Amino acid sequence: MKQTQEYEIALTRSFRAPPERVFDAWTDPAKLARWFGPDGFSTTTHEFDLRPGGTWRHTMRGPDGRDYPNKIVFVELARPDRLVYDHVSGPPFRTTVVFEKEDGGGTRMSFRMVFPDAESYRVATQQYGAQEGAKQTVARLASFVEEAPIEVRPARRTYWPAFTVERVFRAPVEKVWRMWTTKEGLEAWYWPEPLVAHVKRLDLRVGGGWEIAAEGLPHTSRATFTEIVPHERLGMIAPIDFIPDVEPYDRGDTIEFHRVAEGTKMTFTSTRMHSDTWQKASGSGWSSSIDRLTRALEGGPEPARGFTLEREFKAPPEKVWEMWTTPEGIAKWWAPSAREMGFDMRVRHMDVRVGGTFAFEMKNDKHALVNRGTYTMVEPHWELAWTWHYDIYLSPDEKPYDVPILVTFTRTPAGGTKMTFMQGPLAKPGFTEGSRQGVMQNLGYLAKALGE
Repeated sequence: MKQTQEYEIALTRSFRAPPERVFDAWTDPAKLARWFGPDGFSTTTHEFDLRPGGTWRHTMRGPDGRDYPNKIVFVELARPDRLVYDHVSGPPFRTTVVFEKEDGGGTRMSFRMVFPDAESYRVATQQYGAQEGAKQTVARLASFVEEAPIEVRPARRTYWPAFTVERVFRAPVEKVWRMWTTKEGLEAWYWPEPLVAHVKRLDLRVGGGWEIAAEGLPHTSRATFTEIVPHERLGMIAPIDFIPDVEPYDRGDTIEFHRVAEGTKMTFTSTRMHSDTWQKASGSGWSSSIDRLTRALEGGPEPARGFTLEREFKAPPEKVWEMWTTPEGIAKWWAPSAREMGFDMRVRHMDVRVGGTFAFEMKNDKHALVNRGTYTMVEPHWELAWTWHYDIYLSPDEKPYDVPILVTFTRTPAGGTKMTFMQGPLAKPGFTEGSRQGVMQNLGYLAKALGE
């Protein structure tokens, strides 16, 4: 962007805060949400990729409820001395922020917005009030960095592009807010089916947070609140530190609540996870959980429930994983279980990767059944998920459907494996119970195949 001194807005301000704190206030989405923008504005981050060439995409909402979408591209990052970025959504300009340490440990900050031409400058200053807006924004920054610091853990890795789930509930904002901010509310819907939530900790204040467990999962959902505006907005950072062989990082979540004629419009925005596999699983999980939230708010019949089975083995997770993910391993315990039911079993094919499929054939003189599915998550020695494409024992008017299945593997203190098998419901309760009995039988043969 061409820089012309004639078309610029420049400000200088001293802060009673060190340069590192002021710089970090500019480069952490959770902190930006607490001060960025003129008086009465809020800022919602949708994408934050903190690197030269990376993008910050956000929406600023004015006091009148009007939204202003913005896109920024980072040009230069030199903590804690200098920050340069281009505002590439209209009107275009380049912002340069310089942080200098003052005697006594404070910071002198120089802020310059440079516009490429007279028209861009005119639109920014006359239509959007950029000069007064910049003054108010810097004043809000001063209030933020000079207040007593709140322990909000900074992100340990880049924030990636977000996904968003929007729902309209036939319920008032106050009721929807309680479902997110009380123990009773969260336990009514948090976690996808068939998991049952248990709130172990809930401290509703900025810097506080929650910890929510679920029977069968080896990890809990933890978050630190970064913003609390009752009945309007809830912001949090969730540490992702439970995935083997993945460097811990933070995920940012924002929930906004708006009154509408039908009741409440809720917008859930989350920054991306480290891989497409986990991103898809996270998006699917949140969508399923918010389906449960809808039922909890609006009533309606409870959905059919699946089942959860737990089993401990003396064998390590690596060995148990091999039994689930190789044709040779599967055959060692599925085949003898099938023979007990009068079937011969063989593995037609098995492609253990996200998007890969499997087909296990069970055949006798009267039936030829094929168990088919598609893998949706493959985290070696830790989690295996798939959809079972159920197309057997269907009546003429029934159509095939998918059944979600998740198996987790947790190493025990003795070096063995605690395995949890979770399956969604089949179309009929009797079929679900029959499936449960079949899985229990299979797991017995798995234990034998492991030498137990």
